[in-house]
Amino acid sequence: MPGNLEFLKYKQNINSNAAEAYRAFTTSTALSEWLCDQAFVQSEPGGSLFLWWQNKYCAFGQFTELEPEKKIGFTWQGKDDPSSSRVQVVIKQKEEGIQVNLIHSELGTGKNWKKTRNQIDNGWQTALGNLKSMLEEGQDARLARRPMMGITGVEPVSDEIAQKHNLPKAKGLLLFGVIDGMGAQNAGLHAGDILLKFDGKKLSRDQDLYQIIEKHKAGDTVKVSFYRDGQKHNTELTFSERLHYDIPQNPTDLAVQVEAMYKSLLAEYELLLKGVSEEKACAFPAEGEWNIKQVLAHLIIAEKDTHYWISALMEDQDSYFEFHANKTERLNAVVSVCPTVNALIKDLKRNTTETVALINHLPENFITHKRSYNRLGEFLLSSTFHYQDHIAQIKNITENNLP
Repeated sequence: MPGNLEFLKYKQNINSNAAEAYRAFTTSTALSEWLCDQAFVQSEPGGSLFLWWQNKYCAFGQFTELEPEKKIGFTWQGKDDPSSSRVQVVIKQKEEGIQVNLIHSELGTGKNWKKTRNQIDNGWQTALGNLKSMLEEGQDARLARRPMMGITGVEPVSDEIAQKHNLPKAKGLLLFGVIDGMGAQNAGLHAGDILLKFDGKKLSRDQDLYQIIEKHKAGDTVKVSFYRDGQKHNTELTFSERLHYDIPQNPTDLAVQVEAMYKSLLAEYELLLKGVSEEKACAFPAEGEWNIKQVLAHLIIAEKDTHYWISALMEDQDSYFEFHANKTERLNAVVSVCPTVNALIKDLKRNTTETVALINHLPENFITHKRSYNRLGEFLLSSTFHYQDHIAQIKNITENNLP
């Protein structure tokens, strides 16, 4: 190795197997579960890899060596790195588990490399510890340490949303809903609020919020500025502990639990919509708000998006899950195919049944991908909050003095 270059070397003992460790470095799904937030890879010699983090850091390179369950090599060019470097991973079978040996080489020694070397060193030390957590326990330590606001989701404020909420301009994040007993509800926030500032930082993307949250721990208190009914308000939010889900370690048992959850939620919807006329189901409570049929269409599309995501997980091509169920045009397309409340409920039932069927048809080896399986279980079991948000939304519509 040339004298003007340096390398960093690491060893990590893991109670797992070589196949899972090899997968961790060569698939989009697994890389996003321990190293980065999004990954796109072509796991073949000369194939590209692109890694992205929510803190706006990214790295890209090409695979130079791939020996299944033994070796992985790739080039590395991080954002603002003075030049490209190389990473080699060697997986060794031990009496108990495996040892992952990683060398990051061809790092420069000048002043312009000092900060980069330190960032790379800190990054690999943290990441390899998280790799161990992912492979042994099925946990992403980054998430396990992160507190919760207790919200069901947000989306950037569009011009349409700004007009509806009487905002001077499109800015901030629209809050979908809050979880009972957690920080956001305790702070007085509720669905429809527009979050403007969080911990003193302006918000324009959902990633802005997540970056702030990951710097805190449960029990920390931050200041929040938000709009409600055209008026600006301020409050303080104390972060909650993360919710813990007991994920059945058998897909059949998970399917039974998810099926029971859907059955209970859909029974609430049917009871709520009993006697609601087609005319009322088409009525809009306010400009820019969904009617009942659009809410049901949204839930149907969300299930379809979930099917796509589960398929991507099974194919190891998932990196970042994002719903596409809010577009008015897509909602109206579903309503045009299922024009009555009964038809929409029937289609929603069919799609939830398909979700359960997908769990029952997971590949036999999927359970060995511990983090992917736990992610699937956590997401499905937490979707009850999403359904409950829209139950509240429909109640508000049915209680309004609409046709």
